[in-house]
Amino acid sequence: MIDVIKQQIRKRMFWDLIALILLFVVSYFLFLLFNVIDWLHHISHEVGVRGIAEVIPTLCVLSLGFSAYAYRRWQDTKAFSLYAEELSMIDPMTNLPNRRAVQRILNQVNENKEYPVGVLLVDIEGLENIRSLLGQTVIEHVLIEILYHISKELTGDQLVAYWQAGQFICVCPGLEQGDVETLKKRFEAISINKDKLLGQPLKFSCAASSVYNKAELENLFTELEDQLI
Repeated sequence: MIDVIKQQIRKRMFWDLIALILLFVVSYFLFLLFNVIDWLHHISHEVGVRGIAEVIPTLCVLSLGFSAYAYRRWQDTKAFSLYAEELSMIDPMTNLPNRRAVQRILNQVNENKEYPVGVLLVDIEGLENIRSLLGQTVIEHVLIEILYHISKELTGDQLVAYWQAGQFICVCPGLEQGDVETLKKRFEAISINKDKLLGQPLKFSCAASSVYNKAELENLFTELEDQLI
């Protein structure tokens, strides 16, 4: 949705720019045909009203002021737009990149042909039971510990993102299938402090795949979900 809105804004900005250029050209040729400043000066002397001849240069100065004002407001709007777009890419509970951010990253991978890319879907069963018995605060601490263990297994160019309730996505650029399988096993071996959970079990399941082309990327998440079944 955001990409569609941005395309519409770019299109409207292009046509607004064309309209301004046409307005400038038409105004220029009209002023070539009619000497407006001399005409105003002549009218001011005939009518006896002072200041009419100064209208045009005053409007020119005013247009420069409005141009500076419009540029500053455009910069403010651009900064606000980027901030709003950034917020739309972050999950509010975990402050991790969300599903939309993952889709954008994978679209960029496809556009730049940066294959292969390893993708892992981590599924955690038992969070809802813990939430209902121990409350949201405990869940938040558990998620922090889980994300800590996941992050320890990742390098600087690899990303962990929130996918949906109880699921996280890891995007690993340049990771071959064998390396993805190794990382999958390390994720499945993650254990959480049992005392904190008061005996409530957590089960880690992980689906992994390395993508080498656009066709595999289009079917990626269906394949990952099928692996978890």
